Amino acid sequence: MKHPALFRLPYPFTGIMVLGFLLLFCVPMVHARIIHRTPARGDGMGAITGKIMGGLKPVGQVKMTLIQHGKALDFTETDGDGFFEFHYVAEGYYEVKGEKQGFVTYTIVHVPVSAAHVTKVNFYMPEINNTHMPDDPIEETYQSLRRHMDHPDVSYPR
Repeated sequence: MKHPALFRLPYPFTGIMVLGFLLLFCVPMVHARIIHRTPARGDGMGAITGKIMGGLKPVGQVKMTLIQHGKALDFTETDGDGFFEFHYVAEGYYEVKGEKQGFVTYTIVHVPVSAAHVTKVNFYMPEINNTHMPDDPIEETYQSLRRHMDHPDVSYPR
């Protein structure tokens, strides 16, 4: 027994509705995915993006270097939110180096790049804590030992 339809639409109208639904909802999602995964130019090129964190906050103005076979190929700088991007990167393996005054310099090696894909590289750059470091550690140690040895309550065998 066939179930009666609550309402029937003429056949051509139903097809137009389905096509409209697909165009309205599915095409923008596919288009957004293609744009996200494919750099603007294509041609066998990929991209590297990432974010630099220092502690619980992003690190801005970090000099980023793209290196292959020991040669610097491209430079960029992180924005205020710690994000960086290298576009139009040929397929292969690369090193990504981040450096900023007052932070530990990091290099991530063997970063794969393939055509029409974005490789994400996120890493942590801790801040160097110089607040308790002496200006000259060797001289400071020597002076500290001299003060200790010259103290009247301390005797050393001679």
